[in-house]
Amino acid sequence: MKKLPTTRYFRKPDGRIILRYRWRTNRVQQSTQLCIDAKYWDEKAQRPVRGARQPELLRARHVLDELAKICDDIFIEFGYGNIEPAEFKEELQQRALSAGLLHSTGWVSSKQEAEAVSFMRWVDMYIELQRPKVKGQTMKKYGTFKGFLKDFTAHRGREISFEDLGKPLRNEIVRFFRNYKGGTQVSHCNKLLQQLRQFAAEAYPMHHDNNTFLSQKWAIANRMPKQRPVYLSPFEVHAISGLDLKGKEAEARDLFLVGLYTGQRISDYWRYRPEHFRNGCLDIHQVKGKGERVVVPLDIFPQVTPILERYNWASPWLANDLSSTAAILNRAIKEICKKAGIDEAVTRYIQISDLPPAPETAEKWNYIGSHTARRSFATILYNRGYTLAEIMPMTGHEKESTLMKYIGTTKEENARRVQAKALREQGDSPMRKAE
Repeated sequence: MKKLPTTRYFRKPDGRIILRYRWRTNRVQQSTQLCIDAKYWDEKAQRPVRGARQPELLRARHVLDELAKICDDIFIEFGYGNIEPAEFKEELQQRALSAGLLHSTGWVSSKQEAEAVSFMRWVDMYIELQRPKVKGQTMKKYGTFKGFLKDFTAHRGREISFEDLGKPLRNEIVRFFRNYKGGTQVSHCNKLLQQLRQFAAEAYPMHHDNNTFLSQKWAIANRMPKQRPVYLSPFEVHAISGLDLKGKEAEARDLFLVGLYTGQRISDYWRYRPEHFRNGCLDIHQVKGKGERVVVPLDIFPQVTPILERYNWASPWLANDLSSTAAILNRAIKEICKKAGIDEAVTRYIQISDLPPAPETAEKWNYIGSHTARRSFATILYNRGYTLAEIMPMTGHEKESTLMKYIGTTKEENARRVQAKALREQGDSPMRKAE
């Protein structure tokens, strides 16, 4: 077998990586569209340094290896070098383009030409190259991302350039997200930011970006400023229990009430079985945390007993697994609370990343979920006069400060609670009895 020529790469002072393939008196030389910093380039191996795990460097190594294979394949297929350099170059470009190693504008020979391609144009080209390789669901995500970019570009009034990619652009996107399509969830915002990083990471090896962008943290956090938690009052609980519901809706209502009357998380109250009830108490080891054992007397909310008896002392069944049960319950309980007339206007403050808190006002039923049951249990008992030390063994909390985050007592409710306690103490005091 004849010996194959060696594909060589050399790095220019501005960082561009050039491919050189020589056989006999012929030579082909072309840009690889890669730009690599000197500290990440191994001159001896003619590849990015080993051990570097940055996605753009791994991608660069892959591109160089694939281009070398393409050169060898062309050399062999054309009778071990019986081909003109110009024809060899054209064949190399076509195969590299088909393999997704290049973008559709062809080979870029300078940084100025590369930067002439806008980021939006780069996204279009990359998606077209990926279309034959990815599934329909991925293409759907790409389409959503393109739609967002177009909306964002229209909002800011100018195209996104590769020089824009950085923390200031990220903050601009986060501010835009606050009012995007009537308010967008933080999780959706993070998915689109992750998509933006992916396209930028793909563009970087092709001389379109700078490495500082890729090293920055882009995910945003949904920080909740200190505010009173949403809970249901005894009157609202009574309104829910009094609704005439049937089928799955009734089962969802009953499951929620079982959680509210026993004070546990959805991960616990969806799995109650007859063996969890003994001596008039719920006796169960919690799933989350340290698996704390909790004992809750059923007499504190006697309304739970008829519900449990109706389901043979087991939790009402909504689905076979916890995640599906929680999803069904969270959707259903909002509609149930809406039917019960729990429509008081509630203002919540949401803080996205380092931006100032933004008020969000909606009817109360919008904020009700599976965990509202646990908060309502703690708040109702606290307003009745139970101490934190008495509630903590039933909820499984280890610290009073953690439990207090669950309690949504208003100042008026707290005043009435203190007043009732003072009257009880006065009634029990020797001085009061003497009077």
